[in-house]
Amino acid sequence: MKKPIRSIIDNIQDFHIGLSSYFQSLKESAYDERSIMLLNYISKRENHIANNLKEYLQDSDDKVLERGLEVAPCLPTNIFNKCSKDLDNCSPLYVDDIIAIAIHYDDCLIDFFTLLVKETEGTNAEPIFRNFLRQTQNEQKKLARDSLWCQDL
Repeated sequence: MKKPIRSIIDNIQDFHIGLSSYFQSLKESAYDERSIMLLNYISKRENHIANNLKEYLQDSDDKVLERGLEVAPCLPTNIFNKCSKDLDNCSPLYVDDIIAIAIHYDDCLIDFFTLLVKETEGTNAEPIFRNFLRQTQNEQKKLARDSLWCQDL
């Protein structure tokens, strides 16, 4: 089944929007103020990424985005729901729990991009997904580094 690359990026944007809302909803289960601060930070980070993707789609004249990509059946339409099914949250949520949840979602997205890079190898779409993979890996490292300030409070 062919799917436009633009549509795949829309799905990725929806993933980040869903994740932002999800982290906001977790505030009810937060153990303390540090946990709430971290949830706010992660939620804003996900919103920021979603907005960047929206701008990318609006500003890009790249004809590659309109090309159909033969999508592997294992690629989900709703990435957020696929990643959520493997997660078990228990209240109260401490800073370490929140970091583990965020890393779980980042790992899930990294797996998704890795598969897309393999699927598009040798095409004009490969650099797009390779760049998204690299950015997600960098965001995961940044999250791990930045979340340390919450533990130090």
